[in-house]
Amino acid sequence: MAPLTKKQVIDYIVCQATRSLFFGDARDSKAPPITLQNFTQEMFRCGAKALRVRLSGLSYRQVLQEGMAAVEHIEYAEAQQIAAIGQVEQAAREERVQASRRQLAAAMAKKHNTSRSVDGAVAGLAGPLLKRHPKWSSHRCAVEIEPQLNEALRAEGRRPLGRDAIRKRVKRYRTHAR
Repeated sequence: MAPLTKKQVIDYIVCQATRSLFFGDARDSKAPPITLQNFTQEMFRCGAKALRVRLSGLSYRQVLQEGMAAVEHIEYAEAQQIAAIGQVEQAAREERVQASRRQLAAAMAKKHNTSRSVDGAVAGLAGPLLKRHPKWSSHRCAVEIEPQLNEALRAEGRRPLGRDAIRKRVKRYRTHAR
């Protein structure tokens, strides 16, 4: 492969600096009058011309050094962009995890509140019954309060409980009520 010419190295540096918009020489179209709307674009055109003039005054060896510095700068900038993208992706993943945790915590709190209200209903029905019949088993008490409890739960828009679930709650109430 033939060594690069000074012009090729300068073209590479100027194109990288302007993101291939301008060459800084006669290949660029004639500059329009500068306005507020096109100021940023024309700034690159003028910068490309100034950079080309500065690089043209250097020796071939100095231009090669500038080219190597440009390559290193571009590689560094690309690595920074990749790292920034990785950080953004990591932050997005962490935000999704936090959102999932918040949803789970809210669901658990709702379930806990629902469980407490059901326990309160069981206590309201089982308490007087167990005072009248203290020797009754939790199962017999559950059989007695099941229709009233499930009717109350349906009225609140909740699912009815089976006898085993009611028995466990009556047993828990009996243990904590003492």
